[in-house]
Amino acid sequence: MPPKKRKKRKKSTGNEFKRWIWIITLFIVIIVTGVIFYLDYLQFKNGRNAIFQKLYTGLNLSHSVKPRVTDHVEPENMVTQMVQPVPDTPKPYQEETHIPTQSLNLNNKNPKVAIIIDDMGNNTGLEKQFLQLKWRLSFAVIPNLGHSREIAVAVNSRNRDVLLHMPMEPIGYPETDPGNKPLLVSLSHEENRLRLLEALNAVPHVVGINNHMGSRFTQDYDQMKNFLQELQHQALFFIDSRTTAESIAYDLAIQMKIPVAKRDVFLDHTDDYNYICDQLRHLAALAKSQGKSLGIGHPRLATLRSLRDILPEFDQEMIRVVSVSEFVEE
Repeated sequence: MPPKKRKKRKKSTGNEFKRWIWIITLFIVIIVTGVIFYLDYLQFKNGRNAIFQKLYTGLNLSHSVKPRVTDHVEPENMVTQMVQPVPDTPKPYQEETHIPTQSLNLNNKNPKVAIIIDDMGNNTGLEKQFLQLKWRLSFAVIPNLGHSREIAVAVNSRNRDVLLHMPMEPIGYPETDPGNKPLLVSLSHEENRLRLLEALNAVPHVVGINNHMGSRFTQDYDQMKNFLQELQHQALFFIDSRTTAESIAYDLAIQMKIPVAKRDVFLDHTDDYNYICDQLRHLAALAKSQGKSLGIGHPRLATLRSLRDILPEFDQEMIRVVSVSEFVEE
């Protein structure tokens, strides 16, 4: 007898259908992911111009600004090494005196606080712990340190503001050392401009600048005017760290119609947990009193602990922690 022909089994239509469902789903996921990454790229590319376009509308550099006569200022502490930058701070000013709680305007709606962490670019392990905090802190990176570019990229990847923490000449220079290639009163305007551009190239994703030290430079009318004009050309805002009470930077930027803000409180002038907690509460009190306030701290363990413990109190009191670019814009 001839051998029986085997019957061909029909492929399961159910399995074939499931396989097409998986292929289509994977294709959709790839498309959506690509769109998200493309939108993120467009947001980064155009975000800074969108933020500051209206701020720079109608700028006029023909405003006459008279130089400010300055008084004696106290010498600053010497920076002994750049491995661990020392904040360029005089003794606390009268403006940092604590405000009694009973005097606060508690009816002020939606008070805002911006917090800048200065001196970034050295200790990436500790610095990256600050990036893990949920609040929208901003970070000022010193150029040309061992990890300046790396930390700037990390800050940007967390959708946080990157500032250039530009070294400027302090009183007592060169004994008091602001670091590599600072802006100096003795240099020509062009030499300082080239130093600024070099620093900007060393720190990516910069949206604004604040001064590292600079108690002498920020008192010099001609140098500050040329510096601020270059910021205007670069569409960057300026934060006056107010390392001296005699700084003309904030007032000059206002008169030149350049986006600017100034520091209200140094959070960690003393590297002590309880002190920093008190300073954070003082920052909140100022925000309630005047609508918004700006604090500056440094990448220190006590500062990190204080932020973790005190910023939840800001949330409870409906005080918004905003990026420094939003702070300046408003």
